[in-house]
This record gives sequence, structure tokens and C-alpha cells, in this order.
Amino acid sequence: MHLLKRGSYYYICFKNQDGKEVRTTTGKKTKAEATEYLIKFRTEEFEKKMKQERKLLSVFMKEFERHSQCEHSPKTTSSYLTSMREFQRVIGDRELSQYGIRDVEEFILQKRAKNSLHSVRSYHTHLSAAFEVAKRWNYVEENPFRKVKRVRAPQSLPIFLTKAEFQKLLQLTEDGDLRDVMVLAVTTGMRLGEIIALKREDVNLANCTILIRNTEEFMTKTKMNRAIPMSASLASVLNRRMATEQHGKVFQPKGKRFDAETVSKGFKEIVRKAELNDKIHFHSLRHTFASWLVQGGVSLYEVQKLLGHSNIAVTQIYSHLQPETLHNTVNKITLDLN
Repeated sequence: MHLLKRGSYYYICFKNQDGKEVRTTTGKKTKAEATEYLIKFRTEEFEKKMKQERKLLSVFMKEFERHSQCEHSPKTTSSYLTSMREFQRVIGDRELSQYGIRDVEEFILQKRAKNSLHSVRSYHTHLSAAFEVAKRWNYVEENPFRKVKRVRAPQSLPIFLTKAEFQKLLQLTEDGDLRDVMVLAVTTGMRLGEIIALKREDVNLANCTILIRNTEEFMTKTKMNRAIPMSASLASVLNRRMATEQHGKVFQPKGKRFDAETVSKGFKEIVRKAELNDKIHFHSLRHTFASWLVQGGVSLYEVQKLLGHSNIAVTQIYSHLQPETLHNTVNKITLDLN
């Protein structure tokens, strides 16, 4: 760190955490005043660094995991930890304040060589959010991920089933519980985690509504509760399931394992048995629900509310399915050009 005169003013030259030389003006014209300013600047920089608590990435990950478990769903927490472990594996386990822009760029470069752009963007998003927490906790002065531009990932259209394809899956599904779960998913757009956590007390057969809410055991993706209507066909399915008991979970079959992993694997087996697109997975039923609605003329705003999207931009991925509706809309504008 030293003084440099440029024109009438003195500047302080020093290297930042990335090793790049930067300058900041003292606003002083005489060397004596500039030197006094430099001494004060060095003291403030030293105190700032001393205030920052040194923390290894591996140690921070454990603290962040506890924090995330209170703020996010288990799936989201898992995504954060996966990204952080991969960054540690590629770049190394260092004190958080020692990571710089160059480290981020190197990590992104290596990930782009082996992963899809969607995966690279996901890594960047999760790591940037984690380092923002580190900044808030005074472990780092700056978030290096914020200074590196995120890669642009091409928009991919959601994969959904036709009604004939879904009927084929139902015909091939011998497990009654899995069959009911599939019907619930495709007629409500509920996420698998929401279905697994659904309690009988949150199903109102009289009003034909389902309440999706946060509980001590389950947190919705957006942390928001929402009520969704059920169709008559779904109401008959749930009425049958709830005929014997009124408490506990809707899907709590006795004597067998029934969790998200089991349902996902079981559904995938049926998809392959039906010889459908292998990219179809359980979440595709949520896309199918939304796609069928949009194709039926339902507005994206209504679909957004049913799916529980916090932002209409997320729902826009289904906009390509409503060209006829859009044509009917613009045709309402008529002009007499004669």
C-alpha cells in the first residue's frame, strides 16, 4: 500500500483480495495530508479485517446447514450443500475471505466443461446466496459470486403427458396407492413433497378444497399456504381413502415404505413399462396439470395461483401452449382500414 500522485491529487494504491491493484483517491493535494490520510486508511482496513471472523468453508457449511434447515425445505437445503461441497472439492477448503473472483471463474469454467448450463447456473445461484449469508454474518467483506456474471441457460419447455398417455400409465399401475397419488398430482398440480405431507384434516370434502400449509414437519417451497380446489373425480378418490380414518396423513399405507423416493422410482418404472419419453418423471405430472389447463383456455394468472408460483414469470413457461387464446384476444382489436 503506497501513495501515488496523479495530477493535483494523491491516490492510495493497494491490492484487493483477488490480487488486482486498485486505487482510491485521498482527496488531498499535499504529501503531508495524503500521508496522514494513508495512515488512517491503513488503520481502518486493518480493523475491518480483524473484525471479520476467520471461518473455513467446511466449518461454515455446518453452520449454514443448521440455518438453512430453519429457512428452507430439505430439498433446497440439500441443493445448497451439494453446491458448496462441489466448490470445496474443485477449489479447496479455505477461509471464506480467501476466495476471490478468480476462484469463482475457475469453478464456473470447470463446471461448464462437464455440466449443462442449467446445472452451472444452479451452482452459481446457490453459492452466491450462501456467501451472502456469510457476508451478513461478517465472515467475508464481499461476495465474490456477485461479481461474476451468471451464465445464461436456454429456456427448456416443460415435458407433459397427453391424456391418452396418462390413461395408459394408470392402466399399467397395479399399486393402488401409487395410482391415487398420480391422480392427485395430475388433477391438482401438487408437488410430490406436498402430497406425501398432506394430512387428512387439510382435505375438506364438503367444500372440495385441499389446504397446503406449513407444519412442524413440512415447509412449502414458497413458505406460503394455499388452498386449491379438487375435481369431482379426485373428491371420490379422497373420499374412499378417508372413509376409515379422519386423522394422520392421507397417504400412509400400512406395512410398506411410502416416501418421495419410493413414489418417484415406482412412477419411473411405469413410464418405462409404457415405453414413453424417459425424460418424464413424477414432477412432469405437475407440468401436465398446468399444460392441460392452459390448453383449455385457463389464464396464466389462474394457473400461477393454483401452482403456488410466487412469480408469474415462472408460469410463463406454459405460455407457448395458448396461441389460440392469444389469437382470440388480439382479434378483439378491429380497425376499419377502408
